[in-house]
Amino acid sequence: METTKNVLICEDDPIQLKILTTMINQAGYRSLSARTPAEALVAARRCGVDAVLTDIIFENGNAFDLVGELRRMGVDGPVFMASAYGTDGMKERARAAGARFFFDKPVNLSVIKDRVAEALAVPRKLDAKMLLFESRSKNRSELEKLAANAGFDVVAANDESTVLELLRAEGSGIDLLVMDLHAPGAAGGEFIRKALQFAPGLHVVVMTSDASREQVRGAYEAGAASCIRKPVSAELFQHLLKASLKVARGTRKSREAARERQERLSGEPLTRKIERWIKSYLQAPSHSKKAGRLFTTGFCALAMTAGAFYAFSYQSLSEMNEESENRLLQILANRPDSTVAPQDAVQRNSQVAERLRLLRESNEFTRRYYQDSLEVMRWQNISQTAKPTYPSGTMGSPSLR
Repeated sequence: METTKNVLICEDDPIQLKILTTMINQAGYRSLSARTPAEALVAARRCGVDAVLTDIIFENGNAFDLVGELRRMGVDGPVFMASAYGTDGMKERARAAGARFFFDKPVNLSVIKDRVAEALAVPRKLDAKMLLFESRSKNRSELEKLAANAGFDVVAANDESTVLELLRAEGSGIDLLVMDLHAPGAAGGEFIRKALQFAPGLHVVVMTSDASREQVRGAYEAGAASCIRKPVSAELFQHLLKASLKVARGTRKSREAARERQERLSGEPLTRKIERWIKSYLQAPSHSKKAGRLFTTGFCALAMTAGAFYAFSYQSLSEMNEESENRLLQILANRPDSTVAPQDAVQRNSQVAERLRLLRESNEFTRRYYQDSLEVMRWQNISQTAKPTYPSGTMGSPSLR
């Protein structure tokens, strides 16, 4: 597999775009032409980019934002910028954005050609090590060459024991494991599980040409991060390797940050942990799980408080009515009636008895009212989860027509 470097050319002037495209193609590279930054991003996602040659000022953007988006996508090739309005401030900003060279328009095509060839002649080192597990010697040498041209330090192996021994070695610094899914000893996901036991967090990329869907699923379940279907072009293979390296380093960085945070928080006092836990709930987004738990807990606490207040009020009212009745009976029993006429005494006793009867009825009415209210609230809560059922032979029962 021979590789051809992709050079992205972003120029809004159609004539200059045609000239630059022709020059890049004649130099032996593959040109990806775009007239806007949006088209340039689409081309970079589709084909991969080894170098960028761009104008600075566009109608709908600028080269600085374009280069920033390309860097976030994983494009780390050299960048060349050109402009007819190249001020000192613009050139300084271009250097700060990572531009390798700045050309003043009208550009010298031979100079651009030489600069691009010089930048792409030497493979850019990524400071990354890749372990290649491939049993076929021809495929192994071709893949090893492509990975080296992409900037990787490649270590190749053709058997399972050698791979595991390399992973077991301290300080191996292996970032990627690229393996054939059907290599001897690597059938299925068992070998991937073994490799991850020796090197937890290793980014595993499997390659296959005839694996079934179940075998690919088994590889993912075993811990593989991505799968490459053979045959694959050289440009796409190198692009996938760089993208996998970016994901592997991002995952490793996140894991290290989480471990450092855990170590830092483990030494905090208990009061600080409780304070941070409360803040995490109070400052949680409105649609998060923590916000839902906080709302449910608050609603339950409010309902329990209202129920306790309701029960306390009912009990206090009943005790007050009973105490008033007992006090009135005690007064009547101890009050002397010698100065009261018999008829007046009978009438007074009758009035007192009537008042006591009305007081008992009022107390009983109050008790039944609160009891019925509690019953209604209970049935309302039940009706939210299930339809009410009626006992046989009652009003509204399904058995009665």
